[in-house]
Amino acid sequence: MTKGAKVIALAISGLSLTSSCSWYFVRPPPVDAASGEPLDCTTSRIPPMVDTLLALTDIGEAIYVGADTQATHKDAAVGVGLALASVWALSATYGYWKTNRCEDAIAAQRTALPRAPL
Repeated sequence: MTKGAKVIALAISGLSLTSSCSWYFVRPPPVDAASGEPLDCTTSRIPPMVDTLLALTDIGEAIYVGADTQATHKDAAVGVGLALASVWALSATYGYWKTNRCEDAIAAQRTALPRAPL
């Protein structure tokens, strides 16, 4: 791999850290979720689903380029594709984990609230 290809691969990998949906858009539940205050956290699975889709796309691209016998800079392209897929997969994992925690906190809060008489 040439020095220029390494620089490009590192730049793309660095930029990918700024583009993961779950890290930006998923709000975890507060630590003191049992306080009775309304929770402001994310239950939508859309951000981690987008991250999952992007991870799968990059894995597919890496497999395609790796199998292409005429691809130039194959090693760099496969490496960057797998690096990006890893970042998006980590972001998706974070998103699914935090949205599950939010739903659990909301459910726990609902069961802890006193019921109004009918």
